[in-house]
Amino acid sequence: MTKQVVAKRVLGLSAAAVVIACSASSANATVASDISVRLDDRPGITITGEFAVPSPYRYITFAFTQPVDHSRPDRGTFEQRGSVLFRGDSRPTAFETPGYDLPDFPFRGEITSLLDANQVALEHGHFPGSRPQPVAWDTLTITQVATDHHRLVQTLRLLFTGAWVSTGSSKGGMSAVHHRAFFPQDVDGTIAYSASSDIDDTNDTAYHDIFRTSGSPQCRARLDHYLRQMLTDRRDVLAALRKLADQDKLTFAEFDGGLEGAFENSLANFRWKLYQSSASLEQDCAAIPGQSATSKKRVDFYFANVGLYTDAFIQRSRTSFGIYVFQAVRELGYPKAVHAIDSLRSLRRHEPLNVRVQVPQDVPDEIRRLDTDHMRQIHATIKQTGRNTRPPGLSAGASPQCAGQPHTRFVERQC
Repeated sequence: MTKQVVAKRVLGLSAAAVVIACSASSANATVASDISVRLDDRPGITITGEFAVPSPYRYITFAFTQPVDHSRPDRGTFEQRGSVLFRGDSRPTAFETPGYDLPDFPFRGEITSLLDANQVALEHGHFPGSRPQPVAWDTLTITQVATDHHRLVQTLRLLFTGAWVSTGSSKGGMSAVHHRAFFPQDVDGTIAYSASSDIDDTNDTAYHDIFRTSGSPQCRARLDHYLRQMLTDRRDVLAALRKLADQDKLTFAEFDGGLEGAFENSLANFRWKLYQSSASLEQDCAAIPGQSATSKKRVDFYFANVGLYTDAFIQRSRTSFGIYVFQAVRELGYPKAVHAIDSLRSLRRHEPLNVRVQVPQDVPDEIRRLDTDHMRQIHATIKQTGRNTRPPGLSAGASPQCAGQPHTRFVERQC
């Protein structure tokens, strides 16, 4: 138990006794009603902190003790980070599955805001703050993660008695769907943003179709023209990049073609980056240099908005994003063709980066082989029970006023 929780218990008793002269029993009842105390009393939960947020909310962080392997308790336990945004015992509860790291600041998801709900969030297992020691990569599977979520929901449903809705965005949305598929009774509904279901890892046509149809024809044409110009007339930007690389001692050994290959990869991914993160696609497209733009304007836009990949970036990505990449090459599948989206393919001089280089280096080779059995099982469940499902999307926003903001820092006024 943390000193903070102990202090709250003491202060609670003192206030009850001195201010309103309650009996010892009523003081104990007041303390017991405190959400941080009740959370701390749940099996496996340890309170780790609390952030100041606007009343009447409470934002509490915790660690949850999980088995390393749900099928083999003898392999020990690990601590998984989580958070609770408390609104009221009987309010609905939004169960946020981030799919990656847990945000290190108070946040309120869109579904939480729309329902004025409690919010429970759990960091994805094996990310740096929630990793077994020693690391057990063989246990990072769809079913193990779904069972992580199941155990927490079962632990907290006695506290939060209203309806539960699971939700997440992108990989977090996938995690919500996977949990629902294996434990359908845990929640009353699931709202997953941009959650792809990739059961044929050789077929990326669904992603291609999105790139070919998202945005207005004018937006797509402007983006295509910029990327084509940059690949066709690359002398100025490469000169600027070489100067930057020499100045900052940047290396590009992971890329076919070195710096030039890294440059091509950054352009290939810019389309994905733009469509995925833009809150106003047409407005962002209008900022892309047009046909009459000077080379300097095109290069300046590249440095401000596209950005260059480096060996250091690949190394950093292995510690966090690479965990997703491992899951992708093992079970989830992933789109291969973002580099080749088609019309620009002939302008490339080098092979695209193989995303497998981002898998953490200590992952054994024998568990890097793709097995889609669980994804096919989940896909069948979605087809039978899912509603309002659409082809995989790239925009995270669910409503116009919250576009691109499934997770927002906690402020009093929300979208």
